[in-house]
Amino acid sequence: MPIYDARPVVGEATLERDGFKLLRHASRLQRKDFRNPQYVVSVYLREAERAIQQETGADLVVAANAPIVRLNSADAEEAGLVKPAPIAHADYTSFTFHSL
Repeated sequence: MPIYDARPVVGEATLERDGFKLLRHASRLQRKDFRNPQYVVSVYLREAERAIQQETGADLVVAANAPIVRLNSADAEEAGLVKPAPIAHADYTSFTFHSL
């Protein structure tokens, strides 16, 4: 299944029609900060929750599972070798489920 960069079509998808919506959001995190799980949870996930809550008007938004960037070497990012994952995925286990 082809996967495309949807950023050029921000604003075209709607929750009501498509079941998702793309939002522009600038995080306080820098790329290297995604290696720190505690920082991702305390900053990035809270930012995501606030953005979703503002967009939807939901009373409660809970973002679970911090995305962590894993690199093959410490120099990979600086050398420009960081590439997107070959597939879109989310890893859920029984531990993940019970921690929600």
